[in-house]
Amino acid sequence: AASVEIIKEGLSKNPGNLTLLVLLATDYKDRGDRKNARAYYTEAIAAARRAGDYSLANQLQRDRASVE
Repeated sequence: AASVEIIKEGLSKNPGNLTLLVLLATDYKDRGDRKNARAYYTEAIAAARRAGDYSLANQLQRDRASVE
């Protein structure tokens, strides 16, 4: 839980930060929190697309599908 709070604090200072969104999605996935994992994967996919990193966006879509 502490890692989630630290990452969320980072996101509050750096909204939409792709790295932090991926870390948070992965952390929730690892904890079995599928709802939050899906939500943060969705945000990370949008951030990757905004950054023009379509390869990462595609990988994140596969990761999100694993928690559907």
